[in-house]
Amino acid sequence: MPRKLFGAAIALAAVLFGIGWMSVVSSVGAPPFFSMFGIVFIIAAIFILLRTVFGRSG
Repeated sequence: MPRKLFGAAIALAAVLFGIGWMSVVSSVGAPPFFSMFGIVFIIAAIFILLRTVFGRSG
């Protein structure tokens, strides 16, 4: 159980980082390419979360 909780916490942190990154980048006026990094973090977080929830715990 602690492993699943840790994986979910990591996924949540990655989602928050991705959202924060995209909002900061867009507020500074950086090129749209830079906000793609936030999307990468959010996609990675979804992958981590799905792997944590539906993966084997062994």
